[in-house]
Amino acid sequence: MSTIKARLVNRHGYYLEVQSNGTITSNVKGDSLYGILEFQTTNFGEMTIKGKETSLYIYVKPDGSLATTKTNNTGTNTLSWAEQKTKQMFSTFSSVSIGNYLSIRNNGKVKTAKKSSAQLGRSEMWFVQTV
Repeated sequence: MSTIKARLVNRHGYYLEVQSNGTITSNVKGDSLYGILEFQTTNFGEMTIKGKETSLYIYVKPDGSLATTKTNNTGTNTLSWAEQKTKQMFSTFSSVSIGNYLSIRNNGKVKTAKKSSAQLGRSEMWFVQTV
């Protein structure tokens, strides 16, 4: 299994962050320690996303909302994300278990994955990995 450390910035310029209290937020400045994420492969085409500073994994609850957990329970697909590339070379991340997408609105609010499912044309779901 390989691990990559990077930041995720969406097309609107917001960086995804995992705060120490477990909330998932965004920030326009790319210098926060909470914005460094670890992407670890778990299976072919699947990965987990974890905040490096907090050691919290991002996952989608059964109701479609985003949450974090300390436990890396890779025996189930709840923590697994699938990355897809768009024609414009952006990345989208969909939950393997639910199929909904990680996204940040154009005002910086992190969306619940339930509201953005199956809308691949939405630029709020497009991310670039930066170092």
